[in-house]
Amino acid sequence: MSASLIGWIWSESDKNKLSVGSRLVLFALSEHTNIGEHGDWRTFPSQSRIARMCGMSAFTLRKHLKTLVEAEL
Repeated sequence: MSASLIGWIWSESDKNKLSVGSRLVLFALSEHTNIGEHGDWRTFPSQSRIARMCGMSAFTLRKHLKTLVEAEL
């Protein structure tokens, strides 16, 4: 994970007033993120992997993912 991505996560999670769980999911997603050929960020881990990494159920993970989508993150 790059330092610029870490800084972006802290900034955006504070700006959007994300819960601890949503921040944790965002950090877990960033562990699987690469820059695509057009300079965009891409991440493709499975939901079960992210849920395991964060120590939460799949249902709880989907709740946090919904929050991140609604915040356009």
